[in-house]
Amino acid sequence: MLEAECSHKFHFINASASPLPLRQFLAAHHYEPSSFLALLSLGAYPDITADVLQLLPSLSLIVTNSIGIDHIDLLECRCKGVQVANAGIVFSEDVVDVAVGLLIDVTRKKSLLITDLNYAANH
Repeated sequence: MLEAECSHKFHFINASASPLPLRQFLAAHHYEPSSFLALLSLGAYPDITADVLQLLPSLSLIVTNSIGIDHIDLLECRCKGVQVANAGIVFSEDVVDVAVGLLIDVTRKKSLLITDLNYAANH
């Protein structure tokens, strides 16, 4: 969805879908590593290590849609002047709502009841 909306301004590549290591992926697709200015990390995979940052010398921004940033080498980012942005606490209330809902579900055994009813209806 994001790619479709922004492809007129940005070029997206999906290196994580390839079995090749990043360096080989870039070479196989004739991408110039110094042409990457920003990196969009969807989720916490793959890790953005010092090796990745060294491979992309012009990188100045990493944006991740995850709350956590422990998959990003922040020390190396600081040393190279790479800015990092993440989702922050945007999902916090949703996580709490789901956790409370699951707690209520478990204590009232609703899921178990629904499963039993579905099984009885189909057999």
